[in-house]
Formats: sequence, C-alpha cells, structure tokens
Amino acid sequence: MDIPKFTKYNLIQSFRYAFSGFLFAMFREKNIQIQFATGAIFIGLTIIIGNYELLLAHVVLMTVVMGFELVNTAIEALADIVQPDFDERIGRVKDIMAAAVLLVSLVWFGLLLLILYQLVKTMI
Repeated sequence: MDIPKFTKYNLIQSFRYAFSGFLFAMFREKNIQIQFATGAIFIGLTIIIGNYELLLAHVVLMTVVMGFELVNTAIEALADIVQPDFDERIGRVKDIMAAAVLLVSLVWFGLLLLILYQLVKTMI
C-alpha cells in the first residue's frame, strides 16, 4: 500500500478544502450564522469587560459549538444523500446529533449569561 507523501501543496489544498467547507456551511446554515454572530458580539463584550479568562473560555466553547454544528450539518447532508426518503433510523441519528449540539450549546449559553453578568457588574 502506497502512503502519499507529505507535501506543502497537500497541506495548502487541505486548508483550502476546509475553508471552502466552512464558508459553504456558513452561508447555507442559519444556525451557524447565528452562532457566529453571537460569538462575535460576545467576543467584543468580553474584551470590553477585560476578563481574558472568560474570553478564552468563550472562544473555546464557541469553537466547540460551531464544530458540533458543522459535524451535524455534514451528517444530515450525508444521511439525505444515502436515504432521501424518510427513514426512522436516519431520523434517530439526526436527533441524537442535534441533541449533542444542544448539550454543548447549553453550556455555552451558561457562559454567555456569565459574561452578561460580568458586564452589568462592571457598569454598576
């Protein structure tokens, strides 16, 4: 079995594919757009607060949530290709992936509430 050699071109091409996939999802998926906009707003708020530990936690959780959303989008797209008609098993897989996105989103939401609390606290 031939193992492809690592080249600079392969690495650059891989980044191009990844960036292309991100942009495709960003412009097509409303949830990713909302998450990105929310994340950007809260990055600004966290910088205003000056709490860089919260900023780091926010960026990490935002990245996790968006990563889960991208995986969810990819699984849904693949499932729709494999089985275009309704299939309860495919629906179950989609529901489980949506639950995973919800779980990490709830943790992120808790952090966003903490950022808002810190913002109000600094204004008082």
